Amino acid sequence: MRANERFGGRGHRIHICRDCQRLPRSELDRIERLDELRGFLDQSNISERNRESLKLLAAHESPEVRTLAALVEDVARVHPRRRRRFSNLARNHPDLLKRMISILGDEWWDEVSVRFIGSNTDDFDEFYSLPQPDQGIDSE
Repeated sequence: MRANERFGGRGHRIHICRDCQRLPRSELDRIERLDELRGFLDQSNISERNRESLKLLAAHESPEVRTLAALVEDVARVHPRRRRRFSNLARNHPDLLKRMISILGDEWWDEVSVRFIGSNTDDFDEFYSLPQPDQGIDSE
């Protein structure tokens, strides 16, 4: 099936494929809210209006959405601007940065570190003494 065949007449307009249209409404809402929350972290500024939205999302029915909304709200409270957000969090709020990495995952951290810190993250991790993500294997 070609890419354009995955969209029906009405889903193509709103960029939802047929498979996703068949998902239950609650699952589709959960996916959209998680995308919205991750988008807040990419914004140049998490505004007051965004923070009000975060408070509403913190009461969402999905525990995954509630957890991520609380995390983004904490980030917005301590450093709403994107510029130097991660170095500021590492320097002044390392527990919050560790929580971000644990909730959003190692792949997210790898992408963010390359985009905002540069390709050599070893110096950043060493300078700010961030913990290396657990690989599940004891190194001796």
